[in-house]
Amino acid sequence: MTHLVFMILVVSLAAVFISRMLPQQKRNMDSADSLSILKRRLASGEISLEEYEKLKKAI
Repeated sequence: MTHLVFMILVVSLAAVFISRMLPQQKRNMDSADSLSILKRRLASGEISLEEYEKLKKAI
């Protein structure tokens, strides 16, 4: 019984540790992805240069 509780605790801590590591990497990618999307929208004429600059500052 004690071993089961210990294993649940270990697995839970591992899951928390892993979940804390992954979002940090994703946040960095989101910023780069947002900028590339913004550049694509500017290039296609979907947004103006003024809108591009405003949105770029917000990222």
